[in-house]
Amino acid sequence: MSFALILVICIGCGNWSSKISDSEKAYNFVLTTIVSDFEQEKNFVALLPEKGKKKKVYPQNGKIYIEYRISYPDNSVFYISNDIWNGSRLNVENLIVIGVNGHTKEVPMDTVSYSGGEGKFWKEQFIGDIVIGYVNASPLMKNKFENAITSLQIKGN
Repeated sequence: MSFALILVICIGCGNWSSKISDSEKAYNFVLTTIVSDFEQEKNFVALLPEKGKKKKVYPQNGKIYIEYRISYPDNSVFYISNDIWNGSRLNVENLIVIGVNGHTKEVPMDTVSYSGGEGKFWKEQFIGDIVIGYVNASPLMKNKFENAITSLQIKGN
C-alpha cells in the first residue's frame, strides 16, 4: 500500500532529463486500466536499459488486456500489463513453484509482490491497477529492473 501511495505522490514530479544516463531510456507504455473502466488511457513511463526491444502483446483473447515486454540480448524481459486478474504469462511457472496460483488484494490500490530466483531472478508486482515485473534477470539486470520499477510514473491525463 505504501508503494502505491509513493507512486501516486511521484506522479508528475521531477525532471526526467536529469535522471536519464547514457545507458537508460524512458520507455512509454500506454494502458487502459480497470480503474478507468478501460475507457481512459494512462501513459506509464519507466527508465530502463536502452538496448531493449519493446513488443506489445495481447495475453488473453481479445484486446482488453495488454502487456508490453522489453526484451534484452541476455534473454531477460521486463514487462508491464493491465491484466491484474492473471498477471503475466512469463512468470506463471515461477509463481506455481512458490505455491501461488492466484492473488488477492484487500483494496484495489494495494500492492502485492512475489519474487525469487538464484542466478536468474524474477518478480511480479501488482501495483494498483497494473502488473509490472521481470523474468530471467541476472543480478545486474535485476538491479536495473528494480530501479525501473522505482522510476515508474504516470504522465499526462
